[in-house]
Amino acid sequence: MDEDPSKGPEALGLETCSGDEAEVMEIDEPPASKNWREPILRWIDRGRLPSDHTEARRIARRAKSFIVIDGELYKRIPLGVLQRCIPILEGRELIRDIHAGI
Repeated sequence: MDEDPSKGPEALGLETCSGDEAEVMEIDEPPASKNWREPILRWIDRGRLPSDHTEARRIARRAKSFIVIDGELYKRIPLGVLQRCIPILEGRELIRDIHAGI
C-alpha cells in the first residue's frame, strides 16, 4: 500500500532526518533549590499548605498517593508498589547513568 506523501511531515514543511542525523535538544535545568517534593512533605509532615487556594487544593489532592517512611517520600502506585521520590536533578543523573551504554 502506497502512502500519500501529502500526509507526511514533508507536507507540513517539516524536515525528517535519519538516525545518523538525529539531534539532541538542550533542556534548561531547573533551579537547584526548586524541589517538587517540598510542598507535599510540608503538607504530610506539618499540615502546612501554600496560601494560594488553587495550589493548596492541588497539593492536598496529590498528597493522597504519597507516604513518608523514615523521612523519605514514596509514591504508592495502584499495584501497591512504593516508588521512592527523588529530586529532579538526581533523577536526571540516574537516567544518564542508566542510559550511559546506549
